Amino acid sequence: MKSDFRYIGKITIKNLRDAILDLEISEDDIIALNTYDFDKIVEEYRETYKVSITIPYFLLGVLITEDLKPEKIPCGRIKIITEEHPEYEYYYVEKED
Repeated sequence: MKSDFRYIGKITIKNLRDAILDLEISEDDIIALNTYDFDKIVEEYRETYKVSITIPYFLLGVLITEDLKPEKIPCGRIKIITEEHPEYEYYYVEKED
């Protein structure tokens, strides 16, 4: 599995959106956050929209998730997973033909 860490500053929904657009992250990729930053996104979503976030959470078609690996992602950084990611596949719903 190929992954890349990127610093985007404070993790917010807007900064994630900007990173997706600026870094040209595709719908086939995944953004993983550390537990602290993921919890902050959940809080921000609830405060902004007055409803709980839907899990799995997709932003501009990109899966945003809490990192499932013991590898530590520093605060303010995102892990972009760009290749096979079977440990996350249960987030995706099979599409009917």
